[in-house]
Amino acid sequence: MYGHKLIFESNAFELGMTLPVNTTALAENGLRVGGQEGLLAVVVVAKTACVIGLGHKLTLSLQDSSDDGVADAYAAVAPAVSQVTTFAAETSFAVGDVLTRFLIPMGIDKWAKVSVGTDDADDVEGTIDVALEYLAN
Repeated sequence: MYGHKLIFESNAFELGMTLPVNTTALAENGLRVGGQEGLLAVVVVAKTACVIGLGHKLTLSLQDSSDDGVADAYAAVAPAVSQVTTFAAETSFAVGDVLTRFLIPMGIDKWAKVSVGTDDADDVEGTIDVALEYLAN
């Protein structure tokens, strides 16, 4: 079991999301994350083989809502919460490899969604799972 990442559908922002090509995409599911006091992280795992080109970036950012978008639409967290990973070489990921992860900070509203983006127009390919990861305290 070592080296494997177990993702439950109920903890997934999106399963099988195609890596965006030179754009951003908002994951389909909002998940309840408020009040977790820094014990949650977003993890991006390769569902299929993935490639990101030399010098290109993978960007994750958070949007939040108090009611899963019912009356309070999802909007960018203020101040902005994001992570940019820049790849120094063309990088390949096998199925199950972690592309990146980042901590969800305290102060996020009850619900969150994740936006995923790349600035790579040529060499990006693959599908990912974007999910919550629980951290030991």
